[in-house]
Amino acid sequence: TGNNFSPIPENNIIQIGGIPANVVNASLNELEVVVPLQDKGIYHERNVSIAVDVIGDKKNFDETLLINDKWFRLSDAPISANGSGYSSEYTLANCFVSNNKAFIGLNNKSEFWGYDPIQDKWEKLSDFPGTPRWYGTGFEIDDNIYFGTGSGNGEDLKDWWKYDISLNSWTQKSNFSGEKRTGAVAFQVGNSGYLGTGFLWNVSYYDHGYTDFWKYSSTNDSWSLVTNYPMFENFGMWWGIALANNTEACMGLVNFTISRDYEK
Repeated sequence: TGNNFSPIPENNIIQIGGIPANVVNASLNELEVVVPLQDKGIYHERNVSIAVDVIGDKKNFDETLLINDKWFRLSDAPISANGSGYSSEYTLANCFVSNNKAFIGLNNKSEFWGYDPIQDKWEKLSDFPGTPRWYGTGFEIDDNIYFGTGSGNGEDLKDWWKYDISLNSWTQKSNFSGEKRTGAVAFQVGNSGYLGTGFLWNVSYYDHGYTDFWKYSSTNDSWSLVTNYPMFENFGMWWGIALANNTEACMGLVNFTISRDYEK
């Protein structure tokens, strides 16, 4: 409400948090406005300003408006789409968390980004120097990110890399000791990392799924075989997820291979 609005709705330009709003009814003393949904733009905070422009006469309301949605949209990830035609960089990007910051990227591209949720800001980090790949995986240990395996340049991979967060630099480490694979599951428990399962992308994965699991020592840069993943023992599995703490991990929700005979 106010004074000297235009009774013609399109003569009143309203911005809520910098996002244009839709005026649905107008009179000299009142405007009825639809608040833009968060799919129309990004509010940079929940308490937003309201600006009114009536035929060139611009004013700002002293009171702010609270965006009280249960979900609040943050700044979009700046990673670019991979243009594969069947999926995008957004859906397949790897994500790691360290010291309350997120690190995202590395799926069929070399770009790597850091996200600070407190400041809601993205930072471009050093490009990954290895082969760009699909469905690589890794984990974080002591503020370092370890990443590898996957499929790139028409072959499955087993190379292994360390990203030093403090130095913003990549270093190649000892190759993963298991077979080359794609879609493996990896997680960190305590001061050790674990990686296993997956399949051969460039060979029929109906016959080349894995259940083996390996432990990685960042101190010795070495791998050792541990107990196999117990499910789908005869077929292998891939694209599972894992959640871990300092003592144990929970793993499941898998997509698993089945033999052609069993499929029949």
